[in-house]
This record gives sequence, structure tokens and C-alpha cells, in this order.
Amino acid sequence: MPLFQSELDLQLSEIEMLQSMFPGENEMRFDHSSSIVDVQQYVDGKRQALPKQLTYTLNMSMESGQVRELSFIIQGPIQGGVEVVFEH
Repeated sequence: MPLFQSELDLQLSEIEMLQSMFPGENEMRFDHSSSIVDVQQYVDGKRQALPKQLTYTLNMSMESGQVRELSFIIQGPIQGGVEVVFEH
């Protein structure tokens, strides 16, 4: 069983949920779209190493018409765990 399999599987489910919540073009974007595939292959035991990070950005439109950008950087494994860094 790959290291952190259950945590990564949960993270992939959360990303899938976010993709359904933000389906529009440019609402959710990945810096390296292949990273999702790499993580899934790691969880499935088809890949030996995790990508160094998985970075995605959500662009959310506010009632005022402004667009807010939230960046999420998932880095791991770091000191025995997965670190999530939120930037805005």
C-alpha cells in the first residue's frame, strides 16, 4: 500500500468535488494537470513516487463583480505528512 494512500485518495475526491463546483473555463486551473494523474497512479500502485507538489487555483466571482483568486499548494510527503499551503 502506498504511503499516505487514504489521505491522497481523500484529497483526489475533494479535488473532483471542487471540479464539479467550479466547472467553468478558468474557474479551477492546475499548474501541472499531469500531477492529478500522477497522484492517482501513485494511489493505485502504478507509480513509485509522488509528484513534489500539486498546485491548483480557484477563481471565484464575487457579488461585487470582482474575481478572487485562491491558490492551493499541496506538498508532500513532508516530515511524515502532507502539507497544504493556502495562498490568497
